[in-house]
Amino acid sequence: MKRFLFFSFIAVFSFTVNAQTIRLLAFNVTKISSSQSVINWQTADFSSSDEKFEIQRAGSDNNFVTIGMVAGNETSHLYIYSDNRAMVGVNYYRLRMTDKDADVIYSKAVAIMNNANGLLITSLFPNVITSTATLSVTSRTRQSLGITITDMQGRVYLRRNFPIAAGNSNIEFSLAGLAAGAHSLTAISAEGITQTIRFIKQ
Repeated sequence: MKRFLFFSFIAVFSFTVNAQTIRLLAFNVTKISSSQSVINWQTADFSSSDEKFEIQRAGSDNNFVTIGMVAGNETSHLYIYSDNRAMVGVNYYRLRMTDKDADVIYSKAVAIMNNANGLLITSLFPNVITSTATLSVTSRTRQSLGITITDMQGRVYLRRNFPIAAGNSNIEFSLAGLAAGAHSLTAISAEGITQTIRFIKQ
């Protein structure tokens, strides 16, 4: 009797998918004059020339429109764009970034006050906070900003004054000891302007 031996070969293939998107390290706007703002940003990686950065601007209506475009740079992480037609009042800026796979990503919005009084909370990042948070504000003048953080029952976790410069400022908070749940952050300017933003702590 003849015996037949059968061998089974299993081939295992490993694929590596490069799903890299545009990673933004910094995004800032500086008011130069009543009609000019300079927008600059920094990426974590070099960008392909197929990638593009659209600079978008909005007024108090939050209706963003594209005012310029910069192509990706394969030799530099730093970018700059000048807006020579800044609007009177609040100007919000953001980036609409398109990577080489045509995926679209938006940056956070940054605001400047152009010939307008007051103070504006631009953002509180991240949206869901685990330990630290960054509050972005813009002010026409240098002043002291009062910050109060409470839970939904009105219990105060933090009450403190922070000095802020004219233009854009970032205030960092350590909220590791804050209980999980919904909370409110209230900012009071030197002129008595009050703004409140709600956030979630995990």
